[in-house]
Amino acid sequence: MKKSTLSTIAKKLGISVSTVSRALSNKDGVSDSLRKRIIHEAMENGYIDKLPSILEERPRILGIIVPNIQNHFFLNFLKGAESVLFHRNFRFIVCNIDEDLYKERIYLKWLQESKVMGIIAAPAFSESGKTNLDIYREL
Repeated sequence: MKKSTLSTIAKKLGISVSTVSRALSNKDGVSDSLRKRIIHEAMENGYIDKLPSILEERPRILGIIVPNIQNHFFLNFLKGAESVLFHRNFRFIVCNIDEDLYKERIYLKWLQESKVMGIIAAPAFSESGKTNLDIYREL
């Protein structure tokens, strides 16, 4: 069988060659799920020989963003989340944003850089209708 190239992997997955390249170089701009599909395809077709270190098991840590930790709804939510996550061997980081869009943006960037496995969020909304949904879309 002919060895795969970036181009053949891209064609098979219906994505661009640059996306395949970014994924295999562990660069930003590629979702974890797509990166895994690309790496799987590259391994299946002989483009790479071994599983890259980027797919090694990450710590099982989630980020949880809440708008107001003093709100009874969010306190109860956190208690339930802790119970479920504990029994599934997950840990979590609580980010209380105090209904502050700027604080939410900072926490989102920090959680993204921290490479948590996922983020559960109740986003903040300003009176003007502004949100940080653009950042959530990037994740």
